[in-house]
Amino acid sequence: MTARRAIAAASALAIAAPAAAEPFVDADLRVTVAFGDGWRRDGVARRWRQSATGQAAAIVRLDVDGAAARRDPRRAFARVVAGARATAPGYRELRRRIGREGRIPRLDLWYRYDAPGGDRPVVALRVLWFRRYAVVLVVDTPAARFRAQRRAVRALLRSFRPWWPN
Repeated sequence: MTARRAIAAASALAIAAPAAAEPFVDADLRVTVAFGDGWRRDGVARRWRQSATGQAAAIVRLDVDGAAARRDPRRAFARVVAGARATAPGYRELRRRIGREGRIPRLDLWYRYDAPGGDRPVVALRVLWFRRYAVVLVVDTPAARFRAQRRAVRALLRSFRPWWPN
């Protein structure tokens, strides 16, 4: 194989290979998240869909007192859980983890709920409490796809972190 053919073949492979997903950075909310292959914007700001799996994701800003969450994270996170329990019919908590991303308090919450049509989708959310507001990543996965997508959802939540400009 000549050098030209080798370069052409390598170029064709590089073009055909899927590129790694660029992380989404929201400078206004100061967060970043790495959506994998197949995730597309839903046409609405800060909403995505994964058409192959039926998943949906959204990033939401909540105007809350972040200083209170820094003083007593368990109490602030209990309010988030109470809100999820009140709004989700048939709420059943699967996992709750409290931690920090650097100095930012963090809550990971996974739960099932009763959706119309008899489905019991799984919602995974991560809350980051900044000083004057909180930012939430919510990922909704249909029950039939949850087992196969659990690791991908976990990786998506882990990639959701504070972003600071250089």
